[in-house]
Amino acid sequence: MHKHYSNEHSSAEVVINPDLPASVSGVLEVVRVWTDPEARKQGFATELMKSITEDADLDGCVLMLQPKPFGRVGLEDLASWYEKFGFMVIQRAPVVLMARMPHTYEAKLSPIAGAVSELTRG
Repeated sequence: MHKHYSNEHSSAEVVINPDLPASVSGVLEVVRVWTDPEARKQGFATELMKSITEDADLDGCVLMLQPKPFGRVGLEDLASWYEKFGFMVIQRAPVVLMARMPHTYEAKLSPIAGAVSELTRG
């Protein structure tokens, strides 16, 4: 599985890690998130990460990634950015590894379902 996400100035790729045993399913790896340098800090990558995490939630998949510093963007900045999407550091050495468990929509839908139920009962 190889899924490509893109918008006007950013792109990202999500894959099944080929190094994982075949018995491990439901784990995807975000292998690349890129934004054109002149378009950074405008929300383009955030838009993609929201789509990636929503898709993973709907499919019940764990997301993993290895943040890689570039230019003036350091590892701490990247880690804190990914944490905004629910990722947490699960390994610090020899490389930083982050993971995100799927979020369920049940808690978000329950209040909506309750409100609709009230309306239909009249």
